[in-house]
Amino acid sequence: MALSTNPAVTRAIRLTFGFQFFFGLLPWVPVFSAYQKQLGMSDAEIFGIQSIYYIAFCLPEIRRAWSPAASTTGHHRSAARAS
Repeated sequence: MALSTNPAVTRAIRLTFGFQFFFGLLPWVPVFSAYQKQLGMSDAEIFGIQSIYYIAFCLPEIRRAWSPAASTTGHHRSAARAS
């Protein structure tokens, strides 16, 4: 079964699947860490920056999923308001 009859849509879907798969493996982390090492940063500073990034990335997701508004109005409406 084909993803779509439109080749452009099929290509976009496959590229999205590929991006999600490879981004989930985090292949950019060693490259980014090596770059930060060249800048003279210590491991503690690198991990601190990465921790701040992940916390900042996750906080809006937690807010949307666990907010009282999400419980009463539904997750989709709450996500639309939060973004």
